[in-house]
Amino acid sequence: MHLLPSILILSCILLHIGADFRPCPYMTPECRSKMLELRSLLTFFPDLYYPPPLDMYNLTKLLCQETESCLSRCGALEDYRNACESFGTQVHQFESLCVKGALEDTDPLLKKKVFTEGKGCFLNISDLHDCKTYMPLKYDILMSQYLTPSEDGKCNTPYDKFQKFQCEVLLWKFDLTIKTMYDKNSLNATMLAEMAQRSQNCIDNTCLMKPMKTGKMMKLFNKTSF
Repeated sequence: MHLLPSILILSCILLHIGADFRPCPYMTPECRSKMLELRSLLTFFPDLYYPPPLDMYNLTKLLCQETESCLSRCGALEDYRNACESFGTQVHQFESLCVKGALEDTDPLLKKKVFTEGKGCFLNISDLHDCKTYMPLKYDILMSQYLTPSEDGKCNTPYDKFQKFQCEVLLWKFDLTIKTMYDKNSLNATMLAEMAQRSQNCIDNTCLMKPMKTGKMMKLFNKTSF
């Protein structure tokens, strides 16, 4: 197993890593080295501006599979299990600014073919410097992760995160449309019903979104005076 550079491991240990993962004295030397590397990765990820590189992401997934056997006798298993379940869906600042920002300026329910073939259009959406500079470099890697469903059916991958992005943008546009209609004192019930249904369809097919009945969304209409 290829270990992270010792400087990265040391830096993670010197940070807040001890507070997040309980010690486990019952590990073999092989498991100890694997869990040290995993602990370093899981502590390092949340502070990243960009999503982790694909090889680092895959290495973390591989090490997470070792936790059940390596930590079976330790309370630390729960700490590692929780961290492993969430690292793939962590939202990094670059994603909030550039990925969600791009979706807000285009159709958030574009299909895989459109994302693949419409790369040029997608890259030219944002005026932010970081987006214009780094999105062309990271687009292919990001999309390969965003558009690849989990093989084990778990709701903890970049694919699930990207699906949630799309639903959040739909809900944001729905809310913005309601406010705009309210300000103009002009109701288009047909448009709102279509947007509500589209948002609901997205939520129903996105595991990271809490179940929400269409009726609850439609109550927004009743709270709005026109």
